[in-house]
Amino acid sequence: MKYYLDRYELFSKQINKASTISGRPRLKLIFEVFLLKAINKIEWKDYFFGKLYSHDISLSEKLNYFGCWQKDRLLKKMNPYHLRVLTENKYIQKLIFAALKVPMPRLYGFLHAENGISFSGNRLQNIRDVDTLLNELGVESCVLKPVSSNYGEGIKFYSSSPVGDKKKSDYFITRDSIDSLKYIGSSGYVCEEQVVQHAFMNEINPCSLNTLRLWTYKKGAEVDVLGAFLRTSRGVKPVDNTSTGGIVARVDVETGEIVSDLFAVDDSFLVFEVSPMGTLHVKGSLIPYWPEVIELSKSAARCFSDLRLLALDIGISEAGPVCIEVNSSGAFQGQFLMGYGFGKLKKTKA
Repeated sequence: MKYYLDRYELFSKQINKASTISGRPRLKLIFEVFLLKAINKIEWKDYFFGKLYSHDISLSEKLNYFGCWQKDRLLKKMNPYHLRVLTENKYIQKLIFAALKVPMPRLYGFLHAENGISFSGNRLQNIRDVDTLLNELGVESCVLKPVSSNYGEGIKFYSSSPVGDKKKSDYFITRDSIDSLKYIGSSGYVCEEQVVQHAFMNEINPCSLNTLRLWTYKKGAEVDVLGAFLRTSRGVKPVDNTSTGGIVARVDVETGEIVSDLFAVDDSFLVFEVSPMGTLHVKGSLIPYWPEVIELSKSAARCFSDLRLLALDIGISEAGPVCIEVNSSGAFQGQFLMGYGFGKLKKTKA
């Protein structure tokens, strides 16, 4: 019973807040929430995250946002399941990017207990091999990503040198904590460069690699960028996924301007003018290298000719943008975070 009372209290609080912001009566907003839930299975929290209570969004536009049951139908049409392995296996997608010269973090190799191999052709089957590789490359650290995981699960940051107290967490490992590599004997890990991000992104949060999530839609040879949002960690975690507590801000896809404050995508509904770990007031700021970010997202999407709807994560270094990874079944909550309902695609000729 307490759970439902808490849900009601949270819902009522957000309805009051939305009514104050939009100037619309509470009853109209409540009716709209239940209508969108009944027709499109849109969750009430996404209604608020996407600011669908706004006077500026018509009901027909709101009905362009998809719920869970429509998501599966759209993905089946846009991204045939048997082809998603090209993106869902992170090592395969990295090899494709490397072959087609798409800017990305430098690929060091595939870490696996039996089949591991470095990009230079040497064995990469245990942590001693990783140390040898890093020594050859003249670097002290790398990122280890499980080949077949999602939402930032299982990512490790390996250092051949001792790490400071502020980096002693489940994400940071050394030789002494290597037992946490639970995938080394199953799917394995992509071993790649640890990106040093642009000073602008560092002002947002120096603890995480802050990325841009862009959605692309391919129609024939043409690629459209549908929308974008910025992601950053809420605290000291080195990953920015919303599933691990990350916060986001909407980005104008035409200009690269950040057009909202940072906000949490969870029950807290918290809003931040400045990231808790940063110094930059993000709203109104311009993302550096924005034309290059757009071009990179289109180039990366073209690498997967038969996958039409993709979510790309782009990081920015001082030298320019790099494609961190691409997702062919990305979280559809992105519609609400970037302000583009995927129902519009049904009205677009392929």
